[in-house]
Amino acid sequence: MEHETDLMKFLYEVADLRVRYLTEQAHQLIDFTKINKTMLDFVESVKDEQALKTLLDYEDLKNEYISLIINHLYIMGAKDSLMLYGLLSKQISL
Repeated sequence: MEHETDLMKFLYEVADLRVRYLTEQAHQLIDFTKINKTMLDFVESVKDEQALKTLLDYEDLKNEYISLIINHLYIMGAKDSLMLYGLLSKQISL
């Protein structure tokens, strides 16, 4: 059981590093930069304080959700791949 816990801890660390790397790469894409700039321009154009607060709250929530779901999807995919690898290895060794 301890071995499995160590592997899961390692998986989460790898997932975190990989997602960070992919996020950095995405931020360098021209299309992403354009979309981000357009969004920033829009936010800066909002003059109503309540609407601006709501918009900023929404952006924070969206960014938090995206970071959670990306990590979850990456980890689930990695778990599926590891399970498939284990099953195939077991089948080959029979």
